[in-house]
Amino acid sequence: MLLLKKFDVYLLPLCILHFVGLRATAGQLVRTRYEKNRRQGDQLCRQYTECVFRFECDIRWESQNQQKCSLGNDLIIFDIASIFFRYSKENVVVRLGEYDFNIDNETQYIDYRVTDIRIHPDYDHATHANDIAIVRLNRPTIYNSFIRPICLPKTNMQVYNRNAVVAGWGQTVYGGKVSNVLQEVTVPIWEHDQCVSAFSQPISKTNLCAASYEGGKDSCLGDSGGPLLMQRHDGKWTNAGVVSWGINCGGIGIPGVYTKVTSYLKWIAVNAQDRNVKRFYFLIPGIKSYTVSYLIVYIMFFRYTKQNVVVRLGEYDFTTNNETKYIDYRLTDIRSHPDYDHATHANDIAIVRLNRPAIYNSFIRPICLPKTNMEVYKKNAVVAGWGQTVFGGEVSNVLQEVTVPIWEHDQCVSAFSQPIFKTNLCAASYEGGKDSCLGDSGGPLLMQRQDGKWTNVGVVSWGISCGEVGYPGVYTKVTSYLKWIAVNAQDVI
Repeated sequence: MLLLKKFDVYLLPLCILHFVGLRATAGQLVRTRYEKNRRQGDQLCRQYTECVFRFECDIRWESQNQQKCSLGNDLIIFDIASIFFRYSKENVVVRLGEYDFNIDNETQYIDYRVTDIRIHPDYDHATHANDIAIVRLNRPTIYNSFIRPICLPKTNMQVYNRNAVVAGWGQTVYGGKVSNVLQEVTVPIWEHDQCVSAFSQPISKTNLCAASYEGGKDSCLGDSGGPLLMQRHDGKWTNAGVVSWGINCGGIGIPGVYTKVTSYLKWIAVNAQDRNVKRFYFLIPGIKSYTVSYLIVYIMFFRYTKQNVVVRLGEYDFTTNNETKYIDYRLTDIRSHPDYDHATHANDIAIVRLNRPAIYNSFIRPICLPKTNMEVYKKNAVVAGWGQTVFGGEVSNVLQEVTVPIWEHDQCVSAFSQPIFKTNLCAASYEGGKDSCLGDSGGPLLMQRQDGKWTNVGVVSWGISCGEVGYPGVYTKVTSYLKWIAVNAQDVI
């Protein structure tokens, strides 16, 4: 980090935790650099891995190397893919709350093991396109005065021609030593065209560039994975970018290159979410009164087999022991939609078969499938689940429900930069505050018919944050899959 002033421990959190709208994230501080041989005109790619790997919430490789980095929320952090490209989860320790490596634990840092590392599937090691990864900690983060979360940006957040703060323990002089004390510097974010013009290397729309136009203020070797922070009008800090690569440090006309976080909000949300769902809400489609098939989003079973899943019917309050006489079932089959796309979550639906017929009682009842021509847009529906009741908070122990309007399809498409299909529904309060959230995936979106019976019109699939104005929850539209459900349910009954 060039020309940085000392980081004010009271101004920004020492451990940069980034809420993903679902879970948190972090950046690390080893910088992969591209250096241009101006005399010969060709590109030399040199990757430097600092001997010291440290974190604003420090990540350590269990070897002779240590690397600097920043972190995430209570179970999930994000980083750049190039950091973890050559390392396994067994070799990494994540430290939260570090500030000054000269002083032993003056900030009461906490070390964590890593249970999972997910690198973006389209990460390109040669160009560093899609340079982002998600890491899962072995236990929830403990917040204190030195470890606090930081917000993810909104999809439409304006970043160009605005000032941001980059923080890290990288070099303060190019070619020099990394800093033992966390540093920060304010830099402007360049227009995309200016960024493209500054390099012969490819710069994509998923990148940001930031540095002083006059030179001298920039991220540097040892800062990779660190956060590029912007302060919102309400005073909260937002993670707009993650340090990725650069040429030298602080040169005039050559900014640092960052991964643009807004380009990956859906990917972060989806990949953080399918690690953290604690409870699945299964519902009976009602194809036959004795059906043993259940409708759910496929993301639930993307990493699970039938041997690892138990289906509970009739649960209501997890703090009370079987007050509803719930029944547990094993699975004999999981049938996912053959066209499910893990990247876009198109066709996010699956059917599971129980090992014995469901037993109905006052707490376990079937729910109807909708008719093909059922009108759903601009109608109210009820979404139910045990997900988070406050964004970033704990999941609920008691089954919750909220009434939300189903948006017109065009409104839904306009709300997201990610693809929305005709097989999706969007639902949430237009004013914000009423929405599905982390832990609700697979839950039902219900509409009551004129005869009083309830119909399952949607299944919670994904979303960005929870309850934000203009960002509804995204659901699998059940009417689009009635034929597929009928054929596959009949086949497994």
